[in-house]
Amino acid sequence: MVWRCHAGIDTANRQSDLAWSFLEPWLARAQAFVFSRFSVLPDQLYHGRCLVQPPSIDPFSPKNQDLDAPTVQAILRCIGVLDDGDRRDACALNLKDGTRIHIRRRAESLREGPPPTVDTPSVLDAFAGALRQVLANAPLARRLGENGRRRVARNYPGSNILARYADLVERLDLAPSAA
Repeated sequence: MVWRCHAGIDTANRQSDLAWSFLEPWLARAQAFVFSRFSVLPDQLYHGRCLVQPPSIDPFSPKNQDLDAPTVQAILRCIGVLDDGDRRDACALNLKDGTRIHIRRRAESLREGPPPTVDTPSVLDAFAGALRQVLANAPLARRLGENGRRRVARNYPGSNILARYADLVERLDLAPSAA
């Protein structure tokens, strides 16, 4: 069994140590572990059985398809990033391929330090402003999308990901034995 973990903390603390101690009995049977980043590997695990592999991106997944500007704006309104005065707890949208998506959680802003005042800009306000700039500037949006696609193609090709998992299976002798 290979255990895949997308969560973790860069600098271990008492809470993270307790969490890994809690999981340890269940993880003891795992033959290998796959983490999204090296910095989150807990000391409790034997690192020789670990593979660091960023999450795979499936460009054909409905969640990764290109969205037109009205759909993006509708999603941002639904999650509360763009304010349209309509506070909904959930909404549903139809994507251009006919896929229906359900959004059940609004965005929240977390802040350290004293509570904000009326004049304090929030991270979400800045984020919404940046999104508005992108939505209003088609060449910028196109350039950002193209740069993102190039980065994914360069850094996360499926063949590399598959090769790394195959190496893990071979290295740990996880391949099923012939009967």
